[in-house]
Amino acid sequence: MAVIKVIRNTYGGVEYIQNACQYIHNSKYMKRCSGFGVCANDYMKAAAEMILVRRFFHKESGNPLFHIVVAFDDTIKDEDLAWSYLVTIASFFAPTNQVYFAMHGKDENCPHLHGHLVVNSVSYVNGKMFNTDEEIPVFKHIVEETIGQKCKMAYADKKE
Repeated sequence: MAVIKVIRNTYGGVEYIQNACQYIHNSKYMKRCSGFGVCANDYMKAAAEMILVRRFFHKESGNPLFHIVVAFDDTIKDEDLAWSYLVTIASFFAPTNQVYFAMHGKDENCPHLHGHLVVNSVSYVNGKMFNTDEEIPVFKHIVEETIGQKCKMAYADKKE
């Protein structure tokens, strides 16, 4: 069974956006990286573009982003297949929110291929904040349909 972990941070602001994009891009476990609505090959530009959207809509406080980890189970070992799943999964956010994403190999925190998605919590279309209560259940369904298996949800709220 795959696991979807949603990490919500209510601190850090601009710096957290930069750190999250840098983390998923610069990890020694990173296999591939891309994005929707942001520069796909430069994590600093991707972070800067997310910050511009937040400033344009005057939404510079509150939860700056959602960091979502989709950990595939051991039945998904092929990197090309995992990447195609991750691109499809990340595209769920593309119509309304910027997303920068990367696929990582096995590491000390996850023994399987897994994807990291950094999603701007402010929509570039209308400036509305991402609503986890409404959108995460739909996202879970999209992930399950894409990979053909049920997923377990996990949440990590970090507050300072």
